[in-house]
Amino acid sequence: MHHDPRRPPLAAPPTRRAVAAWAWAIVAVTATWGGLPRTALAFDPAVHRTLTVRSLRGQIKHGSVLPPELKDLIDFYTWLGWSMATRGSDEAGKARFRALFPGRQDFDGIGVRRLLSLSLDPGITVYGVTQVGKDPEPDRFSTLADASTRPPRDGRDTNRVAFTKAHERVTGPDGAPTPLDPRTLQHGPAVGPGSGEWAHTALPPAATGVDAPAAKGLRVVPVLPGVAVRGGAAEMAQLHMDLSVLAQNWGDTQYKQTAEYLSLVWLGGALHYVQDAASPLHTVQLSSPGLLAHLDAAFRARALRTGGGVWAPLERPVGDTLALRRRLRITADRLLAHQVEAVLDESAAPASITAAMRALGEGDPAFDEAVRPGLEPWLQPPRKDEPSAKGKGAVSVIVDSLAAAGAEDGAALYDLLLVVAKPRVLSGERTVAEVGALSAPLWREAESDEVRVALDAIAAIQARALRRAATATRMAFDAWLNANPVAALDRLRRVRTVALEREAIDVSAWQARTDLASLRQVRAPAWAAAEVGGALLLVLLAVGWLRRRRGAKPPRRTP
Repeated sequence: MHHDPRRPPLAAPPTRRAVAAWAWAIVAVTATWGGLPRTALAFDPAVHRTLTVRSLRGQIKHGSVLPPELKDLIDFYTWLGWSMATRGSDEAGKARFRALFPGRQDFDGIGVRRLLSLSLDPGITVYGVTQVGKDPEPDRFSTLADASTRPPRDGRDTNRVAFTKAHERVTGPDGAPTPLDPRTLQHGPAVGPGSGEWAHTALPPAATGVDAPAAKGLRVVPVLPGVAVRGGAAEMAQLHMDLSVLAQNWGDTQYKQTAEYLSLVWLGGALHYVQDAASPLHTVQLSSPGLLAHLDAAFRARALRTGGGVWAPLERPVGDTLALRRRLRITADRLLAHQVEAVLDESAAPASITAAMRALGEGDPAFDEAVRPGLEPWLQPPRKDEPSAKGKGAVSVIVDSLAAAGAEDGAALYDLLLVVAKPRVLSGERTVAEVGALSAPLWREAESDEVRVALDAIAAIQARALRRAATATRMAFDAWLNANPVAALDRLRRVRTVALEREAIDVSAWQARTDLASLRQVRAPAWAAAEVGGALLLVLLAVGWLRRRRGAKPPRRTP
């Protein structure tokens, strides 16, 4: 994986004049690892590491790489900003980038994170931007494996809300943080644990709002009315991949080892989001009939207690929906991690999981056969043009394919988890954080035939997901080996400048909204009246039936 001297870097080091125009320091942000928010996981970090190691064993030779010092990070991101502003044939794109980052003070550590769609929260330390490993000479393969576990650990995709230039949160008319993209609220809260759900979700391209049996796994039901639903895994995977390609092509000799380290760090992040997309629970939104029925019952009970919002506020089922989904995902994540650990320890585990773990080197041949032909344009030698210069990137295609393959399994998996999850997961009496902190298993043991069958079905679904994840990991790695750095630069600049321009519009529109309260509360007195009226009617019918029955009894005889 060493830099090929025959392969010229994307851009020569900037001249002194360019450096003077574009040199700005990375902001060093201090934070403690323990206080960082943790996003919901598609796979446990240990599972991500195992997937990366077993899928790519033999693909990268062992050997040392050199973590960058702060000055090296400054040099790299200075070069990145200079390249975005001056390199390539997209003159309009370069002008738009310069409009967004007009001065050296605009592309500091927070500015870099703006460009890369990462959290702007100054309390979050993003690995690879404001922090790197402390090992002076880490192994390249271990660096990649560790990097594939980093996104949920450093909180890079959480707290996607607006901040002022003084690094203070921007709040809306309701006093709540203003989202950079309201669509992320369809998956989790604006800040805190779970606010990164959007980045790990890969909805199928064919997902629609059609309410039909055939739409199982493809049904989209907005949790917040009037706000679009989208998944961010494809975007995040591609951004990380493009930055990895650019890092790999940074400099010739002076930054060779540092460039390799940064390239591995960002490649690992890309693999993380690709692997997340292989998790069926991250390929569906509200496509599970059982999940919808459970939520509907909870909402009806609350509406009845509040008189449809007349005598007490009736909250939309936003919090219940997001919390229950996350509880079930934590349960599935913990269960799979437990089973994978059992396989690694050579102890009892479901046969399907054991077989899948042994076959990670092989992966899923059927998935590979179905998807790889469509990736051929991206798997050409690096000097060849690739369609991503004007369109999507390779890992975006891989993520979309994973979403399409796993959506039906995802809907079924939610329903199965409703069977096996313990009451503490389903009741809502504990917060998501409390459920996540419990050390006891969150799932029922095989205490009945129904639970036993459900556990076996869950294991079979997760086994298929593991094998698809292994194949997708190798596909993404092959695309990385053959990536075109010019296309990566053009795509990253084009995608993010458009997104940043849209973010500015979204923030202004959110600030101007006067109906934010209605997004979370609803008044439905007519519905409540119908519910109460229906209940009263049943009571009257029952009373009438009892009276008729009593009246129909024969007269009592006297002796």
